[in-house]
Amino acid sequence: MGLLDKGRNWINKKLKAESVTVTYFRDEKEIAAFLAGVMPPASPIASMASMVIAKDERDFIVEREDLKDYEDQYFLPQRGDKIVQVVHGIEKVFIVGTKNHEDHFIFQDGGETSIRIHATLWDSNEET
Repeated sequence: MGLLDKGRNWINKKLKAESVTVTYFRDEKEIAAFLAGVMPPASPIASMASMVIAKDERDFIVEREDLKDYEDQYFLPQRGDKIVQVVHGIEKVFIVGTKNHEDHFIFQDGGETSIRIHATLWDSNEET
């Protein structure tokens, strides 16, 4: 095992130690996810043309190995998948994807062992 592999394994272990448990809804799997980025809702910004309200967005880092279906096959995140996180006893549902057509996931490392998934807080008043 080379130095880069050792470093990647060390980082992945540290991320796992600081992770929270979320439920990934494709096969309703409970997996560990590191909260890599949390963007709270911004204040409304008014302009003459429109009003923009930013959503609560999160980046979850998960190990690729945790994303297996019931047949033990790996799968990649798809737009519209749901991630449920319990925050202070309240379930928050996040929808995988972005509104601006950016990539909804990227591999976090060159060995493709961890995946950063971008998700937006689901608003029950909107269609998914």
